[in-house]
Amino acid sequence: MPLADPSPNAALSQRRAVAFLASPAAHGGAEVEHIETHLSHVFLAGQSAWKMKKALCVGFADFDTLEKRRLSCAAELALNRRTAPELYLGLAALCDGPEGLRIDGPGAPVEYLVHMRRFPQEDLLDRVATRGALDEAHVRALADEISALHLSARRIAAADQPEPFRTTLAELTGRLETAARGQPVAAAVARWTSLITPRAPALCARLEARARHGAVRACHGDLHLGNICLYEGRIRLFDGIEFAPGFSRIDLLYDIAFTVMDLIHRGEAALVPQLMSRYLAATRDYAALDLMAPLVSVRAAVRALVALMSPDAAQGAVTAGAFLDLAIAACAPPPAPRLLAVSGRSGTGKSTLAAGLARGLHGAVILRSDEIRKRMLGMAPEARPGPGAYAPGVSARVYRRLFADARRALRAGATVVLDAAFLEPQMQRHAAALAGACALPFTGLWLDADTETLCHRLARRRGDASDADSAVMHRQPQAAPPPGWHCLDAAPAPATVLARARQALDAAPGAGAGTGTGTGSCHHRT
Repeated sequence: MPLADPSPNAALSQRRAVAFLASPAAHGGAEVEHIETHLSHVFLAGQSAWKMKKALCVGFADFDTLEKRRLSCAAELALNRRTAPELYLGLAALCDGPEGLRIDGPGAPVEYLVHMRRFPQEDLLDRVATRGALDEAHVRALADEISALHLSARRIAAADQPEPFRTTLAELTGRLETAARGQPVAAAVARWTSLITPRAPALCARLEARARHGAVRACHGDLHLGNICLYEGRIRLFDGIEFAPGFSRIDLLYDIAFTVMDLIHRGEAALVPQLMSRYLAATRDYAALDLMAPLVSVRAAVRALVALMSPDAAQGAVTAGAFLDLAIAACAPPPAPRLLAVSGRSGTGKSTLAAGLARGLHGAVILRSDEIRKRMLGMAPEARPGPGAYAPGVSARVYRRLFADARRALRAGATVVLDAAFLEPQMQRHAAALAGACALPFTGLWLDADTETLCHRLARRRGDASDADSAVMHRQPQAAPPPGWHCLDAAPAPATVLARARQALDAAPGAGAGTGTGTGSCHHRT
């Protein structure tokens, strides 16, 4: 049986607890910063953070007894120790004893607290983004953390899965329309509803099929940048949702869609290709890429609803309008997909160019042979393998997987950038044939530079998925550019090479070829 609150007046008891925890006396004289959220009180003091659940019961969270709050604190610890064990220190009791309230003191518990390690607020990724310091290295590390969580997360059995996505979507549209009634954003809500409603049956059917095949897992549930931090130089995901299983027992792509949406909302859309390319290299969920845009749209609409519920109605309406603009834009038909190959010897800057091109191509993903090789061997992308990793048989397997994953992504409507040497004519032909089999335009870019330049670059390379050094480069054949591929001088600065590559893309057949789904049949075998 649930334990009842020890006080006949839970509100009075909680006010007393808040007053104590907000005082330096509770923390050995340290200054205290008190942060209040919809569901909790957080107290920052010294090197610690203490989180206390509010005694309330709302539609999605029930903390109205002391025992429920204890269980929720314990669940929060278990959930978040998966991704931030250094931050979640333990469960503490606020006790009322002979000398009054004390954390883990004598007497009966009157509240329970999640004890966390405090970190500087400027290390939250939303703060990092606000000051313009969020970069591709951050999002690659973020993708590694999210993919590690998703690959290890418990699969949710059908009987334990929350309500179908179609129910969630219907409730969202209804609540948005109610919240926006009589407000300037009502027209935007109506516009978004008119766009998402016709797509809902197909979207929901796909998600339900994925759920039957294990795509619904115990995820984070709230992966915006404000719940991600840098702790001692490492990305950490925290504050996952434990109190409402329907919010965290979700499709894997719906989980990361929140991160993608938040990056776009904060003006960091150029970082999305790096995030998704690195994530997908680990999960290989390429066939579902066509779901990302509608899921991003739904995530933005949810944030619009939250904004409309803000106590500051004027600011809430402005914020909701921005999220609705994003939700509507995500419903727009995407540009037609295409296949690009960036090739050349080691040190020519293939990966730098591939990343630069992907930033300017809607929904593009990069498939990098160096990273595929490491993952096939069960290694981290930046780890150093043994000499057998580059045996001819291994390289053939790498290219087979490269083309197989590219085919899935192209069929899902994504533009694909292949980042590989392509020194063998057979692989060059395979790349062009794959695009032809999918009835999509193909552009091959061949990078070359003098040997001295390449040796200089390779000597400076650090922390990269490529293992090539000058010895490897000297063993590579100095092949001629494949017929029909664009040859680019790789010696100039990366910005110059990128500009010339973009000119080649703009001049290529199929550039700016309107819109389309890119889901034609691709049966090319590799």
